[in-house]
Order: sequence, then C-alpha cells, then structure tokens
Amino acid sequence: MEKYTIPNLKNACKLLKIISESNQPLCASELRTKLDIPHTTLTRILGSLCSEGFIDREGNLYKAGNNLIYCGLKALNNTNIKKLSRSYLEQISTQLKETAHIAIPDQDKAMIIDVFDSPNPLHVASRPGTRVDLYCSSTGKIFLSSKSKEELNEYVQVTKMKKMTDKTIISKKELATEIDKIRSQGYSIDDEEYSIGIRCIAAPIFNADGEICAAIGITAPRTTFPPSRDRELAEIICSFAKKLSYELGFKTEETLEYY
Repeated sequence: MEKYTIPNLKNACKLLKIISESNQPLCASELRTKLDIPHTTLTRILGSLCSEGFIDREGNLYKAGNNLIYCGLKALNNTNIKKLSRSYLEQISTQLKETAHIAIPDQDKAMIIDVFDSPNPLHVASRPGTRVDLYCSSTGKIFLSSKSKEELNEYVQVTKMKKMTDKTIISKKELATEIDKIRSQGYSIDDEEYSIGIRCIAAPIFNADGEICAAIGITAPRTTFPPSRDRELAEIICSFAKKLSYELGFKTEETLEYY
C-alpha cells in the first residue's frame, strides 16, 4: 500500500500526532525539527490544518484545534468498550464515592477514554484523551503485565523512565518485581507514583480472545484511599472488571487465573 500514500498527507498526520501529544504549544521551528521537512512544506501543511480548525495558532505557537479534539472524542465515543463501560464507571463511582476511569493501550502509553467523576466536591481525575506512561500509572502497569518477558525488556530499553515522584519505580529489576506481583494478585496500584497524594487502582479487562484490551479503576486522594483499603477496593474493582470482560465476550474464567 506504500505506493498509494501521499507524502504530505503523511506529514500532516505526523504533525497532528506531535501536536496532540505535546503538553504545550509548539513553534514552527520545533515542528520542522521533529518532522524534518522543508520550511515551505511545513508552512503549507500548518496553513491548511489551521484553516480546517485542526490546529490553532497563537502568535508563533501552534496547538490542537477544536476540530482535532472533536474528532478524537467522537472516535472514542464510537468505541464499543466505551459504551459498555459507562454504566460500570457510574456504578463504581457511586458505590465508592471516587472518580472511576477506563483506559486502553495506545502504543507506549495508556489512554483514558472515559471518566465518571466522584460525587464529592473534592476529587481528582484526568480527562478523556489523556495519555499516561505505563510504568507509573495503575492502568499502564496492567498493560505492561500483559507483555512477554522479551516485550517488557524491550519496553524498558527504549523508554526513558523518569522520577515523577519519590515513589516512582524506574529500576528495571523493581519494575519486573512489580509486574510479577500484579499478575499474581490480579490488579495494579499506583501508590503516589504519578502524583504525590494521589493513589489509583486498576484491574484488567479481557476481550473475547482472552487478551487484555483495557483497564478499569479509580483515582482518589490518599486521604480516602489509604493502603489499608487496597484489598477491599481491589475486590470491588476486579468484580466489575470481570463483568465487563464477560460483556466483551470473555467467557472463560480459567483464563483469568493466568493473570
């Protein structure tokens, strides 16, 4: 299919991906360096995407436009797992009084596709579309636990793991131990590894082929989700995860035992 591709269309797609993954607006020189294309080509692509609302320009800086965000959210809304999980997120949030979320693997990240906010005035949560690193998030570590030893080694080799907090695991040996623990207990915990004062718990969602296709869990302040509640909340989250897995066509309880 390569002979049917349009080079500048590919460049436009790459540019959109770069902008959508950036935490801050980027200038043209930064984009040109990342794409390695001529200035005139970049100018034309940026002009076209700005005119269609996929990119917004603020002075000399560029960021994701409303149409890019809209298309992304519409795509998420159309995913089957998002539709099926909505009622479960609501039930989890209502029962536990915490913010519930579901994420799917997205290359080397975990992407949150839906969130049901805690009924409490004070709560924490990322928004749908947020992508987080695998090694320091509860959903991300669920996805790492589905990888083979070789795949996990490759991930560690190519990923620059940095300390988000003092509790972030960046040692290859410690991460391997953590992944083994997750496989054994059937759930994962982010114990203030991504943000101080915030703890998360997640359980795997299996598809009809017995593969982990998503992770569901909660995000909560340490004050309402201390380590002493780990086992209690794990049982609840895992129960909902099994129900959602069943709805997705996963019928074999035996397969859950490997995890």
